[in-house]
Amino acid sequence: MAKRKTIEVSKILEIVNKASARKGIPDLSPEQYVHRREGMQMVLEAVLHETNNYNGFRYLTNEELPEGCLPGVRYEHGKLLGYPQRFDKVDDTRRMYYG
Repeated sequence: MAKRKTIEVSKILEIVNKASARKGIPDLSPEQYVHRREGMQMVLEAVLHETNNYNGFRYLTNEELPEGCLPGVRYEHGKLLGYPQRFDKVDDTRRMYYG
């Protein structure tokens, strides 16, 4: 039986979305993990655009991430904070992509 040489775009999307919401990897510093997410997201965006599957993304909130993670956008009690507080001390690699 020949080995499969392709992967579903939806599987790549799932992998990147899960990684974007993880607390981190013990062997990586927080900065290194940010760079890792940036790389994964760059590849995912290229794949989604190339396959005409790009449908945007949204930032993950502090309410969706593990304790101690900087969010992509800040919420308080289920509501988006006002501007500019919603973007105070955030990590713009905390994203969820749609495809």
